Amino acid sequence: MNYQNIYKKLIDRGLERKTVLDYYEKHHIIPRCMGGSDDQNNLVKLTPEEHYVAHQLLVKIYPGNTKLVQAAMMMCRGRSNNKIYGWLRRKFSINQSSKMKLSGPTFNKRWISNGNETILVDKHIAEYKIFTNEYIAGKKAVIAQCGHLVKDVCKSCNDAKGKSYILKKEKAKELAMDLFTEFKNSNCKSVGEFAIVKNTSQPRLSALWKRYVPEYRDNRQPGKSFFVRP
Repeated sequence: MNYQNIYKKLIDRGLERKTVLDYYEKHHIIPRCMGGSDDQNNLVKLTPEEHYVAHQLLVKIYPGNTKLVQAAMMMCRGRSNNKIYGWLRRKFSINQSSKMKLSGPTFNKRWISNGNETILVDKHIAEYKIFTNEYIAGKKAVIAQCGHLVKDVCKSCNDAKGKSYILKKEKAKELAMDLFTEFKNSNCKSVGEFAIVKNTSQPRLSALWKRYVPEYRDNRQPGKSFFVRP
């Protein structure tokens, strides 16, 4: 029987597998005792049953390698076949996961931070410190320019700034339209003359109208400081 060919097919099946395994074991394609490395191109994800068979095949291919025999013996210890081995390995993995969830170092605890330190504390302590605004939940915290403790930037303050900017822009537009209407109804023939009346400067008034008054932009002569009436 060509054990080398069987081994190759087993490895190829693992490398070409497209489905995600609920539990798998990493296998060195070229065993480490034969010079194989830990590089990704020398590793393949196998089911526990496949892993069990792979080590048996390696012993058959290289019967004189005592380290391969020892590795296979360790896998076979207390197990009668690859199905039982696979069932036990999956059961053990599930039990270990449940155990870590219930008694692990982070069970019933939370990470909190205040920008200067990050600590892991009991859940009730974390809730109290978060409630008193001493810390925030998570491992990252910064003190924003507004003084608030946040993960990145203070969104509420940024939103308030945005609303304030929009309000100021609307007021500026309303002021520009009112001044322009007043200018058109006046006897002033230039922006400079009207600026003197309003106790302001011509550049400031012109810049305000260019930004908010389309009628002024459309009827203003380039290079001229005065408004040409249509």
